[in-house]
Amino acid sequence: MTEHQVTDDPTLLEALRARDEAGVDSRELGRFAVEELGIEPPRRRSDGSVPSIVMQWPPGSDFEGPGTPVWALDLGETDPDDDRDETGSGWNLSAPVPGASQFDAVFVVQHDINYEPIADPDDLSGLFNEDAEVPNPQGTHGMSYLVGVQDSADEDQPMREPVLRVDLDPETGAGALRWLPDDLVGVEEGYTPQVVIVSEASTEPLVWVPTSIARVSYETACTAAERYVATGSLPDNVTWVKAEEH
Repeated sequence: MTEHQVTDDPTLLEALRARDEAGVDSRELGRFAVEELGIEPPRRRSDGSVPSIVMQWPPGSDFEGPGTPVWALDLGETDPDDDRDETGSGWNLSAPVPGASQFDAVFVVQHDINYEPIADPDDLSGLFNEDAEVPNPQGTHGMSYLVGVQDSADEDQPMREPVLRVDLDPETGAGALRWLPDDLVGVEEGYTPQVVIVSEASTEPLVWVPTSIARVSYETACTAAERYVATGSLPDNVTWVKAEEH
């Protein structure tokens, strides 16, 4: 068993897979393993919290058969020759084979109830530009986006645990960035924070993102999101602080 594999005990594997199939997110799956099954990860995150558990499949399997639960701790590429894992993160050991699913890209963006595959930074930039020209369902232009990697074989919800939240208001030029795994907020030096009002869902009221979080400009937020898609890493064009420190 590798360091990242959660367990090779058949009973525990069955319990983890059943929980995953029930739709819990990867963070909750990690907590379930520790608190309910008594499985301790090889190490905890820097803040002492339990790491997430993600399901992985062998390259080329198209998510068929039971997945292997692994701790999401600095995962490396299982198959260095598999250029489908563009991030090198190893989270997606086997992107769907071409034609099997619309989600052939490693990255996914969610806006409203829609999930879209993102092949490269230009895809994401194009989405931002298109949305900036069209009013949201509530009649304004502010939109909220969740960006991450495809971590589920469910085409209705191909991303269970987003990594980056991006809030944009092209009318005011304001934005907000949140790095969700570590509860970080992006800060742009010299920028005067202003409230960002966004649509999270077409069926819900607009959401006000306060100045304690909305600390970047529209352009900087867009650039950060594009850099994440380009590198799979924490964007380096802003300073990141813990949410409770702002």
